[in-house]
Amino acid sequence: MIVHLTASIRKPETDAPYLQLITETIHDHGAVLAHNWLDDALSRNKNDSPSNWTAYVEENLEAIKRCDVVIVELTYSSFGSGFLIAAALEHKKPILAVSRGKVKSHTASGLADSLFTYKKYTTTDSLASIIDSFLDKNTIHTKDLRFNMFLTRATFKYLEDTSRETGKSRSEIIRELVKQKADKDAHHA
Repeated sequence: MIVHLTASIRKPETDAPYLQLITETIHDHGAVLAHNWLDDALSRNKNDSPSNWTAYVEENLEAIKRCDVVIVELTYSSFGSGFLIAAALEHKKPILAVSRGKVKSHTASGLADSLFTYKKYTTTDSLASIIDSFLDKNTIHTKDLRFNMFLTRATFKYLEDTSRETGKSRSEIIRELVKQKADKDAHHA
């Protein structure tokens, strides 16, 4: 699983342990980060910002496209975090937003999308548990998944005819059709 972690760092000495715990929990779960920005961000001076905002935005958007899920640390809300949440929703990525305080006065409190989950944490143990639970819920194992469905007579006839013509199995035809549709949708996104 590929995870994109994003956060707004205001107090590196306070924020770093929580962000490092999130990263460790991601790795302990067998997942990887889509873009490892944390070490660079923590090594900059407190008032420094990325030297190239275009590259920063492009790296984050590319990470969102590549990742399976997004985790946003929202203790300090920012335009950037909101922008990346919107981008993740646009790309249909499950999002976990966590914060040490309430987000009632933030836009995140108004999001009503099944892909968006918000959790408040108070301890490192509760944070690790929230991250683990989210990753467990959104893990799709790499082995092939079985999916059964009922077919109408017309659909079955189409699959039988196409199978005879192409020499492919019905399952193979369905997989190809779904993949073509998914690729087409991804291309238009």
